Amino acid sequence: MTVLDATVDPEQPIPAIGDGVLLDDFDNGAIESFMRVAGPDLGSPLLAAKLRRSRGALAAPLVGTGVRGHHEGRFPLLGAGVPDAPAPAPSLHASLDRYLGAMRPWATGTRFASFAERWYVLETCLPAAALARVARTRAAVDPDGLLLAPPLPPAPNHGR
Repeated sequence: MTVLDATVDPEQPIPAIGDGVLLDDFDNGAIESFMRVAGPDLGSPLLAAKLRRSRGALAAPLVGTGVRGHHEGRFPLLGAGVPDAPAPAPSLHASLDRYLGAMRPWATGTRFASFAERWYVLETCLPAAALARVARTRAAVDPDGLLLAPPLPPAPNHGR
């Protein structure tokens, strides 16, 4: 069995639209909320509504791991769908908004960058202390701002 088999992730790239957040807790209220927006037989165009548990190296900060050496939340949450299979992209975005919005009471306020596939900026992926550390490092090693990361696209209007 491969990692892809265990996670049921596709082997080849697909044109998916996905997004996710980190959750602090997943109590009975979170379970009920999750099932209201991601349960079976709801007719959601999302093909995946995943909840994982951060354990091991991702669960707690370790010395020397860098600015993002762990998750603040214990539960990365992801939703994804493929445009026009069966719903158009605007419907997928609306479903993702409902899904993530329903889980907001349990969210940390940050995202796991690997699951932040829609409109986002670094500020939505890192807590304030980590952002400050990135800014200090950037000022020390690149005071003239010559090194640039690939630009992130602006927040689209999702056809609304």
